[in-house]
Formats: sequence, structure tokens, C-alpha cells
Amino acid sequence: MAKKFMSFLGASKYAECYYKLDEMATKTRFIQEHLIRVCCQDWSEQDAAIIFTTDYAADCNWCNPGEPERNLADLLNGLGYKLQIKKVEIPDGKNKEEIWQIFDLMLSNIDDGDEIIFDITHSFRSIPVLAMVVLNYAKVVKNARIAGIYYGAYEARNIESGQEVAPVFDLTDLDELLEWSQAINAFVRYGNINHLNSLAMNDLRPKLTGDIEAGNMKNFIGALLDFNNSILTCRGKYLAGYTDKRQKSIAGAYKNMKQKLQRVRENNTIKALTPLLADIEKSTSKFDTTDNLKIGLAQIEWCIEKDLIQQAYTALDETMITYACRRYNYEETSKEREKVVTVALVLKGNKKPKSEWRVDQQYLEKIEELVEKLDEEYARLYNEVKTMRNDLNHFGFTNDHYDSIDFIKEIRRLYERFRSYLERNGNYQDTAEGQGE
Repeated sequence: MAKKFMSFLGASKYAECYYKLDEMATKTRFIQEHLIRVCCQDWSEQDAAIIFTTDYAADCNWCNPGEPERNLADLLNGLGYKLQIKKVEIPDGKNKEEIWQIFDLMLSNIDDGDEIIFDITHSFRSIPVLAMVVLNYAKVVKNARIAGIYYGAYEARNIESGQEVAPVFDLTDLDELLEWSQAINAFVRYGNINHLNSLAMNDLRPKLTGDIEAGNMKNFIGALLDFNNSILTCRGKYLAGYTDKRQKSIAGAYKNMKQKLQRVRENNTIKALTPLLADIEKSTSKFDTTDNLKIGLAQIEWCIEKDLIQQAYTALDETMITYACRRYNYEETSKEREKVVTVALVLKGNKKPKSEWRVDQQYLEKIEELVEKLDEEYARLYNEVKTMRNDLNHFGFTNDHYDSIDFIKEIRRLYERFRSYLERNGNYQDTAEGQGE
């Protein structure tokens, strides 16, 4: 684990000018000198500046006895800093094989946990693209971190106090944007919040002091984490209020998250994030409800799309009970939900004779009444769902134990049958909006 400055050296005869980053300027032919002066003064012997160069470029600009002013090696070693100065020879990159050789050479100079500053000023041909691929690959396989990406814009130089000054562009935000896009994509496509949460905890933390925008983003990611956790733990029952119920209810967590998202959008200065944030808003919009049945349907669809199979079965089982409560006029949040409706669905679906019923006697009359009313097709479907949910929840220790692939295939089919039944028999989605706690 070390700090690495990485740069490419070309063969051109670079003209001298002042390179300027922030308020620090260096008069030099080589952008590498300026960036090392700015970024690497306090680095240790474990750290390194690594210059990638072809044989020809090295003869021109790394060690050139005929033109001492073009000796970058002598210039960097003469700074007297503690970091190592390394030259790595690379091929020209004229074909696919040579490009892969450059890839391997770059990657081999990155160790696990390294912090990398990368200079793309003199990268040639496809090198800038290749470098970004290598760096992002190294993030995954070597847990590397990108601390900076810089470009010395000699072509954009201007005259300041009679001297040519070339600005140095800090392009690190582009890498951060790539991280955010990958993290948001992981959430929208797979329901995985870990990458976003890591960005909020690590990348935003240094920016939080006095930074309203970073603070808003951190609060939003925290609210999104609550929302995601409420889905993973199946907090499907609507509870009135949201700020104090955000970890007890999907609906509460959603409303809190949406409020925090709006604050981010109002203060967002990174315009490229706007469509990414819109993706989150669009993908979660079905949860914008206080109706238990709608919440259940949104949860089922979300979990099926993201292969959250166990949560999908739990949500389907409970949402089918909610529908039966609503259709047959039972309070969907009372004891009758389990003591009457669930029991009646099981008895009807299994066609158990009354002589074999084992039910709470105080609810017997209501159970008998509901068994008579229940649609046999619906009760059978419910029992198919419940059997598979039980096998999942009991860790496979049941008489009816299924293959893992069965659960994945069947959840879509069972949900489609449920939706078809709703369409044919009335979906009852709007008759109990916001039922109580």
C-alpha cells in the first residue's frame, strides 16, 4: 500500500512554460515536474513516481546526453524528494497485442491498496482510454483508490505578467462521476446500496465541513439506505408518519428518502448527476403510496426485478392476505388477518374437512363463514405461494423441499397469476388508502 504518481512521457521537444495548478506554478518543460512538486513533496520512500515511456521517447526526453534540458530523469532525481523515481518501458501501442502489454505493465505497477495520481497530459493514441480502464480495473482487483487525475493544457496557455502560463486541469471529478454512476446503477438494477453507501461514508466525509451539498447528499444516501433496508426486511405495513417510522415502514422510508432527494436536486452543482438521480426517483416511484396493497405489489415487482427471491415470496404471501382481507371486508391490520383470513385461505386451499380443523375456537364462526365465501382458485394459488415461502423460511427443512432454481422460476409465474386474478376480479387498490397503524 503506497502512493503512486503515474504519467506517460512522449518524444516531443516540449517547450518551457509555467504550468499552474491552483495557485502554485512551476516553470518547466515537463508537466511531471510540476505535478510532483505540487502533489508529492511529502511522500515517503515507499511511494513512487512511475513514468511510462517507449524506448524512443526515453532517448528523447528521459535521458538525452545531447540535450541536457530534456533529461527528465535528472530533473526529477534532482528535486531531492524521498519518493522513488521509476521508468517503465512500454511498447508503442500500435496494435492490440501491444495495447494489452501496456495494460499488463500498468497493472503490475499497482499494488493492493495503492493511492494513485494520474497525469494524462502526454498520453498518446488510445492511452487515455486504456488508462481509465486500468485504473477502474485496479479499483476492483487491487482495491486501489484514485486520488487525482490531471491534464496540463499547454495549448490553453495565456500570458500572465509577461510569462506563458498553461493551466493544469483537475479531472478527478470525472472519475468520481463514474463511481457515482456505477453505484446508482447497482442500486437501480440490482437493489444493491453498498457502493452508494461507501461513497457517502468515504468520499463525502472529507467534504462535509461547511459543504451543504455534500451534507444533503450524505443525508439522502442515509435515507436511501433506510428505504433499501426496509425492503430487504419486508417492512410492508403502512405506518402513519415517516420521519420516525422510516426504519419500520417501506412507505415511511420512501417518503423520507424522497424528501432528502429533493434537497439534493435543489442544490446539485454536478449536472451530470441529475439524470442519475432521476433514475432513482423513477425506479422507486411505485412506492409513493400509503396503501398496503399497492405497497405490497410494488415490493413484489421490485424484488422480482432484482432477484431478491426470498423477499419476493414474503411480500407475495402477505399481499395476497391483504387482498383477501380487503375483498371480504376484514381489517387488514387486526388480529383477524392471521386468526381468520390466513387460516381460512389455508383450509380452503387444502380442502381440509372440518373434522380436521385445528383453529382458535373464538374465531371458528368467522373462519367457517370465510371458507364458504373464498374463491377456491385464489385459495389454491395462495397455498402454492405459502408452501414455497415456508420452504425458503425454514431453510429447506420441510417435507416439500424445492430445488433452488424452482424458486426463481416460480416467483414470476405465481405473481403473474396473482395479477391476472386481480384484473379479473377487481384489484381493490383504492378502497383502503392509508389504513391505520
